[in-house]
Amino acid sequence: MANIAVPDNPIFNTDMEETTEDTPGSCEEFNSRFAKLLGNDKNLKNAINKNEEISTLVAGQTSITCTLEGLDSNSSISVYADVPGVGYTDIVVDGDNVTVTFEKQEQDIQVKVVVADGMV
Repeated sequence: MANIAVPDNPIFNTDMEETTEDTPGSCEEFNSRFAKLLGNDKNLKNAINKNEEISTLVAGQTSITCTLEGLDSNSSISVYADVPGVGYTDIVVDGDNVTVTFEKQEQDIQVKVVVADGMV
């Protein structure tokens, strides 16, 4: 069984034909409806996750700087680390640059910084 293909940048679609007793119950009919719904989900996800970057905080270092487009006063910034219990101590935004500071680490850590529209 194959997955329904969803484009990378679908257009949000609020139109869907109403089903009636005469609507065929075929897989083609349902797949086109599911594709619209999945496309809407992908569109919303794209709108929420404006931008993200994954960087390595090298052992011994205390900060990473990411360049993320689309920052504005409504943006929210989330930081994720691949090591449990590691949290950041500070975030500084300067234009499109986000600097995240951590305590000195004894091992390399993968850090993902996500900028999302705070109004969504």
